[in-house]
Amino acid sequence: MRPKLMIISILLLMLLSPQAVMLENAFEPELAGAKSTGCTGSVCLNELFVNALGQETEAVGPSDWTTGEWIELHNNGGSDVDLSGWYLQDHSSRQMDISITSSPVTVVWPQNSPNLLIPAGGYMVIARNGDGQSCGHCMTNTQGVVSLYNSNSVIQHQATWS
Repeated sequence: MRPKLMIISILLLMLLSPQAVMLENAFEPELAGAKSTGCTGSVCLNELFVNALGQETEAVGPSDWTTGEWIELHNNGGSDVDLSGWYLQDHSSRQMDISITSSPVTVVWPQNSPNLLIPAGGYMVIARNGDGQSCGHCMTNTQGVVSLYNSNSVIQHQATWS
């Protein structure tokens, strides 16, 4: 009778401890090696998609940006921020201006944004627009770096990955 009671006790303990089961998959290998510096301003890098579908040089525009490389910015401050003159830089120090008017248009969300204002608590997605010939601004799939600079060329935030 004792072995039966012991087995039932162990099973009940396992059922009443769901956290133990969840710990098995707590490590996310796709996030291993990703690091970020402390964000020095209110607008920060929030999310990056660095492994584009297809060729790195394929054109990516507002209608199909989800298949290419993109960067989501978040304004965690209490007031709106104008991103005019802001830019991103990749691992090879190639610059990508944040733009809604010059070619290429890099702000893809909110779509057809009338300005470069990112509201307090708001988000903005910047996508690389390939020219079909070269990468322009690329985020490598490994050993990558992306840096966000303000209009005074002061770094605001940087992310690296391996």
